[in-house]
Amino acid sequence: MKVQCPNCKTRYKMSGSKTSEKESKVICPKCLTRFSIMPDFKTKKDTSAEYDYYLPRNKKFVSTATGHIPQWGAWILIFVGALLLMGGVWWFVDTQRFLAKAQSSPGIVIDLIEIEDAGTAPKVRFREKTENSEIVFVSKSSSSPPAHRKGQSVTVFYEPKNPENATIGGFYSLWLFPTVFSFVGAMSLIYGIGLVISRSTRHFK
Repeated sequence: MKVQCPNCKTRYKMSGSKTSEKESKVICPKCLTRFSIMPDFKTKKDTSAEYDYYLPRNKKFVSTATGHIPQWGAWILIFVGALLLMGGVWWFVDTQRFLAKAQSSPGIVIDLIEIEDAGTAPKVRFREKTENSEIVFVSKSSSSPPAHRKGQSVTVFYEPKNPENATIGGFYSLWLFPTVFSFVGAMSLIYGIGLVISRSTRHFK
């Protein structure tokens, strides 16, 4: 049986058994118009919140609207994913640049500082090599539970011209957040592009 969307006039081929017994509520994948298929195969627009919608590629009905992402939602996924991916890549590059000009020095965690709503950050003491002066800083990376313990020895990377700009060496402090941003951004971007492509390539006989 062929059904036509009352808004965009797109025709759908679907099983008559799904519509012959009772009224079925449908959403058009092309224009997202909701309409009802009556037992006599006539269609009318429908504005109710709950509906069944037809996925032509799967050749079946999927009950209720849960799991359906509209076209504008796919573009939001692409936009947000691109921003997160670019942010993650920029973070990677910035960290690489910092490490390229940084010097390393052994340090020790002298205290654990509670950061409101962000966990605990280690307070570290180390000695920079140019002036042989002692530097104390609080790490920008906090966690709960703490990633370090008081008295723990760590490797510190710092800018020679600005020793206060320092960070603890290791994956968590240097690479965790750019990795998470890049991964989440890439997955959102790929999923959003996949949704757009799958809908643009659908055709109906």
